[in-house]
Amino acid sequence: MSKNTIKITRKELYDKVWLVPMIKLSQDYNLSDNGLRKICYKANIPMPMRGYWASKQNGYGPAPEKLVGQ
Repeated sequence: MSKNTIKITRKELYDKVWLVPMIKLSQDYNLSDNGLRKICYKANIPMPMRGYWASKQNGYGPAPEKLVGQ
């Protein structure tokens, strides 16, 4: 492993993805938002749909999808 490797559990990543917009979260890990999105896709982590954060800001955001499997 390189010294830039960060270990995070699938559950931890799921929780963070639903707490913080992908663009801001990806900066914490020194990734592009698309790179983080690909990691979530490969780990089968559900992500907020387009417009989720705008809806949530206005008090309408749908409930997060459940994390299933593994």
